[in-house]
Amino acid sequence: MQQSETAAKLAAWLSSKSEPCLDVVDKVWHASLPTHPGHDAAKRQGNGWSCVLSVEFKTLHHARLICTHLKLVANATSLGGVESLIEWRTLQDPKISPTLCRVSIGLEDFADLQEDFRTTFLQVADLLKQ
Repeated sequence: MQQSETAAKLAAWLSSKSEPCLDVVDKVWHASLPTHPGHDAAKRQGNGWSCVLSVEFKTLHHARLICTHLKLVANATSLGGVESLIEWRTLQDPKISPTLCRVSIGLEDFADLQEDFRTTFLQVADLLKQ
């Protein structure tokens, strides 16, 4: 249940555009978001949300670099463990948008994950300015 709640909080924050660091995010896909096409069905069917969300970044460079610069979230293709993981999908399926990453939430605290993403987004934005 903690993973589900953390995934929903992270999806809401990532899609909020409430901070300048979130400018690297283009779209967030998670059924907890009222804008998600499956939100109503998911809400009726269960008690909680998926621990996996998808994030589309502004460019493929953002997606690639964010996956490799996060500290708490490992860059791996295996999803569903107790640790948070991120996967740059185009490496596994070239037909998928090169801006799409899949994130599987583990047992880490939301505030710790949020800070890791915040720091990484700012770091990657600086790298891409150079």
